[in-house]
Amino acid sequence: MAFDKVGNLPDGPRDKTSPRRFSALGGCLLAILAGALGFLCTWTALSLGARGELAWRLGQPTEVRVWLLRGEDIDGIGWSRGSVVDRRDSTVCVRTLVGFWTWRGTAPDPGSPACDCYERQGSTWVGAGGCP
Repeated sequence: MAFDKVGNLPDGPRDKTSPRRFSALGGCLLAILAGALGFLCTWTALSLGARGELAWRLGQPTEVRVWLLRGEDIDGIGWSRGSVVDRRDSTVCVRTLVGFWTWRGTAPDPGSPACDCYERQGSTWVGAGGCP
């Protein structure tokens, strides 16, 4: 099918009311998003391979942590996420959820979430036992 110099089909003008699947802007945004996601996955894989773990502080003393599981009978990735469940004066109680994804071997049972309290002493947090 050929167009003439002004973009008309041989049998008449082009139908400008038919919707496009993607606009040019939508296609560019989708390509940028796919590139950023690819970069993030590559960075995460290389960082985990080099360091063995990644941790992001969400505020003191909570964090999100991802680490590699490497052993004789297991390979995979583990992750944990801490969230504050109680805060009083200089004491904070944090519940930590743990999960595993393995490609070789059986993942350890994460059990129930752990809950620990910490007391602020100066600029550091010191363990103060389990949650009440």
